[in-house]
Amino acid sequence: MAAEPLTMPRFWLHVAVSLAASIYDVFDQQFANFLEKLLLLPRRAPRYLAMSPLAASC
Repeated sequence: MAAEPLTMPRFWLHVAVSLAASIYDVFDQQFANFLEKLLLLPRRAPRYLAMSPLAASC
């Protein structure tokens, strides 16, 4: 009885979606911290921003 969900494909879909959402949330929260620290170093910021895919569209 306890191992029944392990054989259900929908169970694994829910596990995969939950895991992906959790990982995305962590990276989304940490990206702001990374970018803030990067832009506080004025010598390095232009070099990194020039490599950004967004720089080509500006």
